[in-house]
Amino acid sequence: MVSGGSTRAYGSVTRATISLLEGNQTQSLDAEFRNDLDHAVFRAGLDGNISYENAKWKLALNVPATAHIFNTGATRHTLNPGFTGTYLMDRRNTLSAGLALGTNLNSLDQQYPAYILQNYRNLQRYNSRILTDGFVRFNFGYTFMDIRKARSAYINYTLEATGRDYSYRNTLDSLGSTSIEIIDQASTSSRHQISGTVTQAFLAIKTNVRLELMLGSVRSDYSLNDIPNTSHTNSLGANFRIYNNSLKFVSADYIGRYHIRDIRFSPAHSEQISSFDHFLDFHFFLPGSNNLIFQHAYYTTNIKGHNATYFLDLTYRYRFEGWKADFDLSLQNLLDNRNYIRQYTVDYQLSQVYFQLRPRQLVLSVKFSF
Repeated sequence: MVSGGSTRAYGSVTRATISLLEGNQTQSLDAEFRNDLDHAVFRAGLDGNISYENAKWKLALNVPATAHIFNTGATRHTLNPGFTGTYLMDRRNTLSAGLALGTNLNSLDQQYPAYILQNYRNLQRYNSRILTDGFVRFNFGYTFMDIRKARSAYINYTLEATGRDYSYRNTLDSLGSTSIEIIDQASTSSRHQISGTVTQAFLAIKTNVRLELMLGSVRSDYSLNDIPNTSHTNSLGANFRIYNNSLKFVSADYIGRYHIRDIRFSPAHSEQISSFDHFLDFHFFLPGSNNLIFQHAYYTTNIKGHNATYFLDLTYRYRFEGWKADFDLSLQNLLDNRNYIRQYTVDYQLSQVYFQLRPRQLVLSVKFSF
C-alpha cells in the first residue's frame, strides 16, 4: 500500500578563490583552484508502508523510493527498504529487531571539480561525480520495564556495513599540509556497537540512578600518501548519573562520563584517547524566592604533561513570581583557569584542541518566561 509521497528542491551557489601570501606579495591561484559551485537538485519520493499488529507482534515494512534529478543533467534513483519488528514477551519484557538497506547519495558539491580550503593547511580536492554509499544495517534489542518498582533496562546491538564506490586519497607533506582527493577506488567500512541503559528510582529517598554503557568497534579503509590501509577503532564509554532531592532545602546532581578509544591506523601505529569527567551540582533553596547554585566540573585526560582541570561556578538566583522572571548573579570560573585541552581523532589524524578561557568574571542576567 502507498501511504504518501513527497517532493523537495534546493540548491546553492558558492564563489571563492584561494590566495597565497608570500612576504608582502599576494598571488591568486589559477582557475582550476577556484571553488565556483552551482548546484541544485529536485527530489520526488513515494513511500510504501505495510504494517501488521496483534496482542504480541508489531511488524512494519517501509519502502521509500526517491528520484534525484540534478541540475547537471544527472539522474539517480534510490530504494531504501526497512523492516522493524517488536515482540511483546509479557508486560515487562520486549524484544525488537530491525533491518535496513539501500543507497545514500553524497552532497551535491561532489559533482563539481574544485578545491575547498576547509581550515588551516587542509585543502580538499572534489571531483566531478556523484558519490554513492551502499549500506546494510541490522539491530536487535531487549527492553525490560517495571513501572511499579520504577526500574527499567535496555540493551541493543547494531551491525552496519557500508560500501562506497570511491575513496579519499589523503596526502600529507613534510610541512604538515594536508590535501584530500576523491579517487575512483572502492572502499568499505563496518561498525559493531552494543549499548545498554539501566535506570532505577529509589522512591523512599527520592533518588534517581541511571547507568549507560557503550562498546563499539569500527573498521574503515583509507589511503595516505598513496599507501592503502585500514584503521581499527575500539571504544568503551560509560555515563553515570545520580540525582537526589530528599531534603527540602537542597538537591544534588552528579554526572560521571568515562570514555576510552583505542585507534590502530596500521600495525606499527596506534593511539589511545581516554577521558574521565565529573560534574557535581548543588542547588540550595533558601527562604523566600532565593536560590544558591554551586556547579563543579573536573576534567581528566591521558594527554602527557597536562594536569586535570577543575572548574567552579557560583550562582545566586532570585525569582520574581509576578513577572515570571529570574534574576541571576553568577561568579564564573572562580578558580581562574586560563585554558584546557581536549583531543580527538579524524581519519588518520590525532588532534588536540586548546581552549583559551576568559578569566574569572561576574555575569548578571535576567530570564523571562512567557
